[in-house]
Amino acid sequence: MANWFGRLRGKQPSVPAWHQAIRELVAEHPQRADVEAYLLTGQWRFSSPLRHGRGGLHLLEHAEGRVEAGRAVTAHLGQMPDQVALRLAEVLSAERPVLDSKWGPYPDRSLDGLEWLDGLLSLHGRSDHHPRREASRNPPDHVTIERLLTADGRPASTLVEQILQPGPRSRHRAWTALDWPGIDDAVARHREAALAADGRKRTVPRRGETLQALGRLSDETLARFRGHLESEAAADESSLRFAAGALLARLDPAHRLPPPTDLPRLPEVTWTAPLDPQVREQILAIADRHGIPHEDLEIAFFRLELGTPPDPHGEPPKPRGRRAFVAELGELDLDPAALMSVLDAVGCLLFSDGEIVSGTGIRALRRLAERTGHPTATEFAALAEDAGIDARAIAGAIVDHQGDAAREGLGHDAPAGERGDLAVRYLDALLEIAETAAAGLSRDVLAFLHVLAEHDRLPEAAEQRARALALDGAPTHRDAARRLLAALPDAAARAAAALDDPVPGRRAAAAQWVVTVATSTGTAQDAVATLQRALATETDEETRGTLVECLADLGSPPTRNLDKSAVIAAAQKAAARKPPAALAWFPVDDLPDLTWADDGGPIDASLARHLVLEAHRGTSPQPGAHLRAHVALIAPADRAALGGFVLEHWLSEDLGAERGSGAAKSPGLLALVAACGAGHSYPRLVDYIENHTRGSSAGAGGRAAQRQALFDMLAATGDDDVAAIRALLTIHGGVGVEATTDGAFRAVLRAAEHRGLDIGVLEDLAMPDFGFDDAGQQTLSYGARTFTAVLEPDLTVTLRDADGTTLPRPPKSAATDDKELAAQARRRYARWEEAFEGVSGRRTARLADAAGRGEAWSPPEWRERFLDGPVRARIAHRVLWRHGEVIFRPTLEGDLAGVDGDPVDVPVGGVVSIVATDELHGAERRAWADHFRRSGLTPWEHFDQVSAEAEPAR
Repeated sequence: MANWFGRLRGKQPSVPAWHQAIRELVAEHPQRADVEAYLLTGQWRFSSPLRHGRGGLHLLEHAEGRVEAGRAVTAHLGQMPDQVALRLAEVLSAERPVLDSKWGPYPDRSLDGLEWLDGLLSLHGRSDHHPRREASRNPPDHVTIERLLTADGRPASTLVEQILQPGPRSRHRAWTALDWPGIDDAVARHREAALAADGRKRTVPRRGETLQALGRLSDETLARFRGHLESEAAADESSLRFAAGALLARLDPAHRLPPPTDLPRLPEVTWTAPLDPQVREQILAIADRHGIPHEDLEIAFFRLELGTPPDPHGEPPKPRGRRAFVAELGELDLDPAALMSVLDAVGCLLFSDGEIVSGTGIRALRRLAERTGHPTATEFAALAEDAGIDARAIAGAIVDHQGDAAREGLGHDAPAGERGDLAVRYLDALLEIAETAAAGLSRDVLAFLHVLAEHDRLPEAAEQRARALALDGAPTHRDAARRLLAALPDAAARAAAALDDPVPGRRAAAAQWVVTVATSTGTAQDAVATLQRALATETDEETRGTLVECLADLGSPPTRNLDKSAVIAAAQKAAARKPPAALAWFPVDDLPDLTWADDGGPIDASLARHLVLEAHRGTSPQPGAHLRAHVALIAPADRAALGGFVLEHWLSEDLGAERGSGAAKSPGLLALVAACGAGHSYPRLVDYIENHTRGSSAGAGGRAAQRQALFDMLAATGDDDVAAIRALLTIHGGVGVEATTDGAFRAVLRAAEHRGLDIGVLEDLAMPDFGFDDAGQQTLSYGARTFTAVLEPDLTVTLRDADGTTLPRPPKSAATDDKELAAQARRRYARWEEAFEGVSGRRTARLADAAGRGEAWSPPEWRERFLDGPVRARIAHRVLWRHGEVIFRPTLEGDLAGVDGDPVDVPVGGVVSIVATDELHGAERRAWADHFRRSGLTPWEHFDQVSAEAEPAR
């Protein structure tokens, strides 16, 4: 009653601060009373259940200041009742799209079963995924989090476990709590429970993530993990050893590698570079054309007058037209310091908190250096160091190369002596990049360090890391590391010694290292003897397979290194076993006959049966070295026949199965196809993926698992299996389903990495024809009717009916047509436009890159790579080529035309190269432009060799 009469007299009961904070949070919400009641009591008055998920109650959408409002209310978590705090955190977890919208789309990185904690981490943490996001100044302390975890029925160590043993996609979210008060004490208290992860979590990536998290702790807390660090420092995996060794070096200088002595000195530089008034006006005029505010540039001009370098930790504006502005700016002859200041003013010098030099900035600096000779790589390093730019960013800018001549680092053209000095000065940063960066950049770093090995200046630290990468690194890094070590004087002895390593995988990698050294030094005979001795004592089957393959690479065939009688005896013993029930659908007893590769003699049927059963036992469509070595004993034609037989029956089983395809449960059979090749069966595989795997999921005919298995198989085929790569490129360019084209493209990337080739070079070798014949024609069948598709010279497709009438598009099916064939024909036609647009873009980029690098080919190789096939020919006929002093253009009729249109001859000898875009000038360029006009041709948009307006300034 007192409360009741108190209200009548206008008095309000006192409300705790946390309750008042909730009221303020929901004050603008259209259902504020209901939301407040739910938070306080857990009861929802409407009959429909309360939905938590994306959108939720939209608390923060109706709150002023959004993120700040959420932070204000969670500042009272310590005073709230446990269940109220949990409900509040749960509701806020549904606001993650709102919380992250300021910094980009929200990545799905939620913690395992801790959705309510996600909301708190989103509000208060500085995420690695959004490096510029500010962390809260008043996050909840860990004592409160432990209390809420206990109330939620979780161990108090749960958050620490999430930090030190995160899920594969949640580490960025969990690590935001490392800035919260009390986290070091909590990690120290719960370290035993946090590190006691089960076997599922103790994978190498998880162990690496644990070391990354430990690296964020204070030295005092890190010292409590010394035992764990010492254990990881002795791990087999090089990445773990490096990471643990770096953390131990923080605690004990004795663990640090000795730094290089006598570091090369950098030249003296100055940032004082006032601009000439005319140049200043030119820059401002370019800025006006691209919408760049003058205020940003005036700051750079003022800095240059004062001699003040850019601030690498600042937050420069990033106007929309900055890249086009920088592209045009690169044509001005500016002082290097002036260019770097202007680049910084428009956000094109650094990004990612100053850790990387922008690719746009690298291109601008390279263009300036090509015209004026400055800045050299050393001058850039001196300016960057003077500005306080991170050493890793400098090292990355010096070596950065992404397969495109326009993205080469600033140091690739430097003299060997200068590159050697830079490699020594930035050795630690370069090695860190080599171990952690993407494959392409890591290979370039190791190639950059090659100059040190050639001059016997490779420091001990670089040698140790390169050796570890050669044996333990990712496959994409190993080859470059081996080439680096092959330049050392005693490389052969080092590689041979690694064959005695106790770990089988390292012995296999050491065998490949022996091959690399032998190839680079011309000592194949000695290497063969070394590998044969290792093969005689090797007991691991996969490593034996690798040794046999390496011997084959050195000219010693498998039939010389594997005892055929022993192989057959083992095959007969294994093949005598009854096939498993899961393989009942496969005709194991009807396999094709095989012959030996060396003498053509017949092979006992047990070998083919044994290979099928062995492949079926595997779960991967990628063959191991043991399987590849035994397949290599078979004659090539018989190999392809066996692979095609297996693939045809695998596809037929999957298409014919009404429920539970046996093929889907036998992905290992595809490993045998990858090892053998499938010859003429690949077109059926392409048809299967195009017309029977159209969904992104396994349901509704999607066959996602089968599709991915086929992609993995195609990517793992032998280096000489061009047809497999052509099938992949056909799928990548011709299937309009994102899940399919993306999967095919990833497989193309893996195939290129497996062969050590750029994608452009791979496409040179395996350019698909998309079903068109040499005349550029293809028939589309509707069953009762047929239509002819004609590939025009400009890579567009014209459709004609049986009477020769041109049709704008495939017609709808008629009653007499086969509905399925008509649907397939329409889908194929609809995909061609996008496919050929992508092909023309990739191929012209490849041609520009090859012209910039000065690549050349023998005439037969040139014809095979650039003229054979309807698509290749239509790209090449709008490109100028050079053989010696003769410039010519291929025609679609098969001739080579000179500038006057008359045929020219290209002798078998010599080489053919591409005419660069800046190679022709004056009258010669005008004559070729006139030739294109007379022939009714236009140059490629992004590779214009002849147009007068495209001619660069001389």
